[in-house]
Amino acid sequence: FVSETSRKEFLALYPAAAPHDSRIIHPPIRPGIGTGAAAPVPGVDTAFLLTVGSIGRRKNQAMSIAAYARSGLAQEGVQYVICGGTEPGHEEVEAIAAKTSGVLLLPYVTDSELRWLYANAKGFVLMSLLEGFGMPVSEAVRHGLIPLVSRDGVLQEVAGDGALDANPTDIDEM
Repeated sequence: FVSETSRKEFLALYPAAAPHDSRIIHPPIRPGIGTGAAAPVPGVDTAFLLTVGSIGRRKNQAMSIAAYARSGLAQEGVQYVICGGTEPGHEEVEAIAAKTSGVLLLPYVTDSELRWLYANAKGFVLMSLLEGFGMPVSEAVRHGLIPLVSRDGVLQEVAGDGALDANPTDIDEM
C-alpha cells in the first residue's frame, strides 16, 4: 500500500481479503524537483496560492476556485495558480477559472518552473476528492509550504501535522 489510508480503505471494502503483505511503502519524491535552476512563470507576478496536479472533477479545483473567490484574496492581490494536465471534468474548471478574477490556470509546467512555483508560493491547496498518494503535497511540504488539504484522507496523512485541513465539499470551510 502507498498509505495507511489506502490500506484502511482496502480492508474496509474487502474485509475477507488477507493481503500477504500490508506494509506501507511510500513512493519516493521525484529526486530532481528540489534542486536545479528555477524559472519564473509568466503571468505570476504577485503573492499566490498554488495547486499542482491534474485538472478536473476528481481534483476538485472548481470548488477550490469558488472558495478562493469567496475568500476575497484576489482583492488583496493574492493570485491562485493552478497547473497540470487535463482529466475528466477539466472543462468546468477551465470555465470557472476564466470567470474568476485572480485565477491563473496553466498547463503542465517545466520542472524549473515548478521549482520556482513551489519556492515562491505563499501556500499550497489540494482539496482533492480522490487521491492515490498525493505527490504534489509531499513536494509542497518539502519546499516548506503549509498545505490546505482534504480532511480524513491520504493527503492529510502525507502532509502531516503541519497541514491545514477542510471538508473538500464545503466552500465556506475551505
